[in-house]
Parts: sequence; C-alpha cells; structure tokens
Amino acid sequence: MCFLVNLEEQPANDCTMNEPQRLFDCIQQHLQSAPLDDMLAGKEGGQYKKYSTNRISEIMNDLGAGLLALGLGAGDMTTEGRDKIAILSKNRPEWIMVDLAVQQIGAVLTPIYPTININELKFVLNDALVKMVFVNDEELFLKVLSVKDQVPSLTQIYTFEHVPNAKHWKEILALSTPELKEEVKNNLSLLELTRIEEIDLRDKVKSIQNEIHQPGMPIAAIVEKCADYIFTNFNYIKGITTIETTAEEILEHRSGVCQDFAHVMLEILRGLHIPSRYVSGYICPNKNGMRGEGATHAWVETWIPGLGWTGIDPTNNVWVSNHHVKLAVGRNFNDCSPVKGTFKGPARQSLSVFVSVSYEDGATFENITSVKLQPQHSESDLPEILETFAGQQQQQ
Repeated sequence: MCFLVNLEEQPANDCTMNEPQRLFDCIQQHLQSAPLDDMLAGKEGGQYKKYSTNRISEIMNDLGAGLLALGLGAGDMTTEGRDKIAILSKNRPEWIMVDLAVQQIGAVLTPIYPTININELKFVLNDALVKMVFVNDEELFLKVLSVKDQVPSLTQIYTFEHVPNAKHWKEILALSTPELKEEVKNNLSLLELTRIEEIDLRDKVKSIQNEIHQPGMPIAAIVEKCADYIFTNFNYIKGITTIETTAEEILEHRSGVCQDFAHVMLEILRGLHIPSRYVSGYICPNKNGMRGEGATHAWVETWIPGLGWTGIDPTNNVWVSNHHVKLAVGRNFNDCSPVKGTFKGPARQSLSVFVSVSYEDGATFENITSVKLQPQHSESDLPEILETFAGQQQQQ
C-alpha cells in the first residue's frame, strides 16, 4: 500500500489548460500538434481555395479583433447582455471562421436559414436583438436590407461574396491591431472565469446573491459584501475539510478554512457573472491576528472595471494588502496548488508539514499541518509491502 501526496513546486503564474475546453481552443491545439495545409476548402471564383490551419487561426483572431473594434463583444457577460451576430449563408469556410471569432469575443452567433421568409426574418432579428448580420451573397443581402429599417438593433450587414454597395467581410479583418488581439485574449480569460464549477449550486447560492446584490450596485461593493457575508456567517475551523471538499458541502455545514471560503466566494460571484479566480499564496506573519498567517493561504481575485484584478480575502474580511504574497492563480485549488508531488510509503506512516517563522525580535511563529494520505491498495497488501519497505531500509 502506498500514499500519494503533492510536493512539487508550482510556478507563480496563470495555469493553462492542456485539453480544449471550447470549440475555438481546438484550432490552437491543432495548430500545435498537427497543422494542415488544407484544413478547410471552399469554392471562390469558381475554383477551390484551401485554408491552412495557420491561416484559419490568423483569420479567426483578426476577425475577433475587428469585431471588438466595431464595438461588439460580451457586454455584461450575461446571456441577454452579450451582443448577437446573425449569419445567413450556405456552407462555406467563412461561416465556420465567423462562428469561431464570435465565440472568441464572448458574443452570441444567431444562425438563420437562408430560405427564411421576410416576416420570420424580421421577427428573429428583433427577438434576438441582432446587431450585425453576415450574408452569403447579393440575394441574401437584399433580403436583410429590406427589413433593416424595421430592426432597430441592426446596424451593419456584411457579405461573403463581393456585392455592389455592400460591405465585404474582409473589411473587418483590416480593423485588427495588436492591442485588439490582446483584448480578445483578455475577453476569453474573463469569460472562462465567470463559469460556475458546480452547476447544482445555482439555486443554493441564489439567496446569498439576493442578499449581497442589488441592480446597479458597483462590482467592488458586491465583492466586498460577499466577503463580509462569508466572514460573518461561516465558522473558521481547521481539520473538518480537505482539498476534495466541495463548495456544496461547505455551504451545508458553514465551516471550513481559507480554501473553502475562497471556493464558496468564487461560486457566488461567478453566479453573478463577475469574473473571479482562486489565488494561492501566503500571509506574512505580522502579529495582527490574521487567520492563516505564517502558512499557506488562499483568497480570491475579481475583475473590477477600471481597476483590473483585485484581491480580497474572505477568511479575514479584508482587501488584499502587502502582507499577502501571491504564488499562483487559477480557476480553483487544483489549478494552482502551491505544492505538488508524490510520497510513497507504507500505510502506517503519516506525513505532516511544519512551518516555523522567526521575527526580528526573537519571537517565533510555528504551525503544523497533517496531510491526509490517500491509500492506493487494499489492506491485504499491507504485510507484503511492510516487509519490502523494511528490506529497502536495511539496504540503505
């Protein structure tokens, strides 16, 4: 029998995903692993034109940046608040690239059958509050143009084929700049950090959200009230939870430690569409009575417009100060645990972590934490493993 314990140092930076999480992630992974010269192909001017993986990636990024330049994007990141972009076209490579670019910037694509009648087209465009439409050719351009004045939200129409007096879709590519491409990346990370981890918690955190949030309330005020709610209504008790304890379990017994309170706060804020991320680090010992000083600690960072990523510590109900030392950030503890690795030994061994910090005046802060070991074999294996372990000890 052996146990697994994490002990390997992790870099103090954002963690990245190894597997695609969204459709447009697949392009980047394909570009790195097996790029093709002919990933997509379609007829243009009567002849087939091939698009390589690299070219598709470039167009997708340029198109996303161009859409941002035109004022389109994720809005307030709610389903209703995200900008809607429609497309009426036959199957063609541009259809796919527009779809991926729209997803990248956090907007919503509204696909519409090209054969739709005028009355239904007008209804769909108005009902979805569509702001921009991509169409295949002159016939579809004239169809959308005929209802444009009856759709107040619709401001722009672009065509895939060259059409007289119409804007061509490649004009949007020309609006791309390095700064806008970087903004596309920022949008993606913010969108990723508004997704609730535990879907079943939506209803359970609703009452808390109603208590800390009111329409029109500044983001910073919501975040501050959330931290205060957790600090006031949850008990700080060591040893009753592990790294595997879910936010749902913490909500039920309303007790835990820093990582538990950080996970609960993340679910509450993400449910309000506030981008939030988990932070792993330390609190420098400062003799001011802060919970968790001198040992590993966890808190939350939220994206506040005008300020950027701002840290708040629900365990101590304070905004992050110079006493907080950040090591890594991620969606949750698993993304950025400060220590990882493997310990192997017999079942009857135990593992603990001892931290000792000395002050300049000679005083010493000490803290010891027992590590929960995870058995990898059954008890029937114990005698054989103990015998093997003893033999190894004699040989050393």
